[in-house]
Amino acid sequence: MIPNLFHCLRSLIQLKPLWGLVNPPGCEGLSHYQQWQQRFMKVRLQLALWIALGFIFSVITLNGMRFWRLEEPLWDYQLGTQVAIALSLLTSLHLLPSASTNRHLSVLFLLFSWSLTLLPLVSNTVNPASEIDFSGLIITFFTQATLISVRWRLHLFAQGVTVGFYALFYSMEHEASFFSVLDASLQVPMVLILFWVCLICDFSVYLYERLQQSEFKGRRKLEMAYQDLEKAERQYRSIFENAIEGIFQSSPEGQYLSVNPSLAHIYGYESPEELTDLTDISQMYVDPHRYQEFMRLVREQGQAIGFESQIYRRDRQIIWICENARVITNNRGEIIAYEGTVEDITRRKNMEEDMRKNWEREKELNQLKSRFIAMASHEFRTPLTRILASAEALEHYQDQWDSSKRLKYLQRIQMTVNHLNFLLNNILIMGRSESDKNPINSHKVDIYQLCQNLIEETSSCLSPKHYLTFLTDGTPEPLEVYLDESLLRQILENLLSNAIKYSPHGGEITLRIEYNTDKVCFQIQDSGIGIPEEDRAYLFQSFHRGHNVGNLPGTGLGLAIVKKAVDLQQGQITVESSPEKGSLFSVTLPLYH
Repeated sequence: MIPNLFHCLRSLIQLKPLWGLVNPPGCEGLSHYQQWQQRFMKVRLQLALWIALGFIFSVITLNGMRFWRLEEPLWDYQLGTQVAIALSLLTSLHLLPSASTNRHLSVLFLLFSWSLTLLPLVSNTVNPASEIDFSGLIITFFTQATLISVRWRLHLFAQGVTVGFYALFYSMEHEASFFSVLDASLQVPMVLILFWVCLICDFSVYLYERLQQSEFKGRRKLEMAYQDLEKAERQYRSIFENAIEGIFQSSPEGQYLSVNPSLAHIYGYESPEELTDLTDISQMYVDPHRYQEFMRLVREQGQAIGFESQIYRRDRQIIWICENARVITNNRGEIIAYEGTVEDITRRKNMEEDMRKNWEREKELNQLKSRFIAMASHEFRTPLTRILASAEALEHYQDQWDSSKRLKYLQRIQMTVNHLNFLLNNILIMGRSESDKNPINSHKVDIYQLCQNLIEETSSCLSPKHYLTFLTDGTPEPLEVYLDESLLRQILENLLSNAIKYSPHGGEITLRIEYNTDKVCFQIQDSGIGIPEEDRAYLFQSFHRGHNVGNLPGTGLGLAIVKKAVDLQQGQITVESSPEKGSLFSVTLPLYH
């Protein structure tokens, strides 16, 4: 039988390269617990093989010493059995590194178990004088359950085959039933002990496997929970880092705990870390009370939605922001932090401000149009009525009147037409200014000659109760300067008209010119009613008239037109006035040669 055993072992060794072809290495398709079970069994089986080899070699050594001291034959059946067991264990240890599947490991486990249990059976069969070694079986089964505490069915199968072979061989050897042999040899208690040892070992392995399965299921659930948590954290981090709006979390003391890059960009910082270094968020607010109000709303209501404030960026630029925030509390309801979002609404606020200004301007223009229509209907009705009346008088009485009287009515019509032309020019100037279409038609102007012509035209319509004087400082020779003659005429005509209108009988009006190489100054002084202090702030507004004008006619457009005509030419106008003492208007215009 021994040669046959060695032949079988050699066959197994020769079959070793074929294992990887039948079952490729790896743990593909196995669960985490099965993979762990396979690795555990491989390591523990290696440990058990080494322990068994150490034990067998120590026994072989003791037998060799016994043969040497007692001078007994070197070889007997017991030593041969031990050598066969050692060769079987060595074969298993040699095949173990290439075992990559559960089937390979199961075969090696059975080879290990049966090497320690069935090979002694061969020795007992050859040597009938030997008895059943129950203690060896108990130690073997207990060692297997202790070291290789997985696959309880495999343990049960190995134990059942071993016990069955023992029963079969002993029944055949004694030509009686196995229990009769045991009863005759008084070994029934040992069989019961073996049964309970097998039962306890198998049950222990079964419980250990169930415990490991539960632990792996719990660990797998925990790993999956951690994976889900990491996935959710990555998603949250991606949203946090790539959000267009600023996202923050701040402490109750007013310091940022964490911010995203968008918030740092809104506030003008290069990185979120620079923003979290701020110790007091309220310092960023243009009005610190707005931050206090924001925090009060969040604490009282638990959240604040759409709270708008102005803040300073890092470069001290002022921007508008819209904040949304809520409180974070602990289990005791205490506030531990605030979190929310910030949006830059500066562009929207600027658009709203532009819309508001445009609306106010449109409202003002509508009011001006209404007042202008009322003024025009009044101011134009009287001159037109005068022209119509003079024309009808000439039509009906020209044959009865002498030439001097007809000339008088014709001059009246001419003066009225000039007055209408003056009003229309004023309206055109206002229209050019309000429509923002203000082309300047500059050309060479003789200032001295212009003023002389204007004085003569005004004097021809002036009553004998007023005196108009024209003065110049500097050389009377004209300078070749470039100005808008139409605008300059509007300025001087309106100022002279007001001076004449508001001066009393016998009042004196003076037009003075002072000029040099880069500017010219026109001064119109009268001895009229003057301008009250409370009216000077509104002096150049359209349709505004002083409180002391009484019943004197006027449109309220003269000084507004003067101001706009001066501004169009990048000039300046100043006024000095005292009630009942007169006014002095000074207009300074730049000269372009």
